[in-house]
Amino acid sequence: MNLNTLSPSAKIVKTQQLVSMGASEPFSDIKTIGVINTSEACDTSVQVIAGVRSAGSVAREFWLPELGAWNKLNPLTAQYTESFVGLAGRNLLGLVKTNGLDGVVIISCCQETTLGLLMGCLRINCPVYVIPSHNHGLFKMLEGLGMTIENYTYTLASAFETGKQIVERAVKTHSPKRFFTKQALLSVQSDISGMVMAAKLVRANDTKLPSDWLVSKENGNLMVRGSACEEGGLVKVQENYPTQFNGQAWVYKTLEDADRAISGGQIKNGIVVLQNCAGINISIITQAIEQKNLESSVALATDGYCGNPTAVFTVTHCEGTAFSLIQTGDALEIDLGKGRFNTNVGSKDMRQREKRGSITKRELYF
Repeated sequence: MNLNTLSPSAKIVKTQQLVSMGASEPFSDIKTIGVINTSEACDTSVQVIAGVRSAGSVAREFWLPELGAWNKLNPLTAQYTESFVGLAGRNLLGLVKTNGLDGVVIISCCQETTLGLLMGCLRINCPVYVIPSHNHGLFKMLEGLGMTIENYTYTLASAFETGKQIVERAVKTHSPKRFFTKQALLSVQSDISGMVMAAKLVRANDTKLPSDWLVSKENGNLMVRGSACEEGGLVKVQENYPTQFNGQAWVYKTLEDADRAISGGQIKNGIVVLQNCAGINISIITQAIEQKNLESSVALATDGYCGNPTAVFTVTHCEGTAFSLIQTGDALEIDLGKGRFNTNVGSKDMRQREKRGSITKRELYF
């Protein structure tokens, strides 16, 4: 980085940091790369750092907890996914500014955590590559947006190559804003979860992108909104899906509770509502419904995502305060023809529920 752009005191601190990491003059030609590790992939981070050093630059590793780690401490955390996304972005912002990073490599398996970190990079135009520690829809989305190296093979050799290429990207000062475009978004081949995440990134960079761009009959996606889900949920339409599904809500906060109720025969019909599952694959619940042969009588609505195609009528990525306030016994109505997802609970009762269920700040872990 150009040390002349720093204040005298910051220049001294930065010079000391570079020396402590084994760098030698001229420091102006050396790039400092941050390796942000939110997973347990230690071998991967070691190879990324080795790749950075082989390119003549220095690397610093930082560990940030992902959403899943917080959720293990307190299941209520998942209700505040958007706050966590913002927190992750601010954390990255602070790391880049305080450590004078010229680029970052993110190692992550959590989509929501990756989203927050990429939002931070986008805000300050910090060159970035991402290494998803698992091969899922997130990788396809990242590949389409140019956020990971081409033909990444989930090997340590690819991690080493990533370390080398991030230095090249930092030298050329590649702005992430050039990658988060509508044109790039249209080339993304991913599952719904990856596409939703990509849309949020592109919309942060290009406000002209319509909020319902993902909804089209061509790709079989439909969006439903209403009093039960005011910000919308997505339905990946299958051939066996009815155009309407009405029923009583069965609300669960964890996958374990829902799986136990379904497998135990407590639910014969209605709509299973899975809350607090943002960023979580709920395929285990659709499989439990299928094993009980309840596809025609039981539907599923969740703020999480479904990693596999399913015969169970499923609404994913449900967003909005109303969805988090649905209780067992509420009557729900899903109409694909009209794009509606409604409940019989009035707005006044919803406000009372929100007031009664408000959580004090000391109960949060972030």
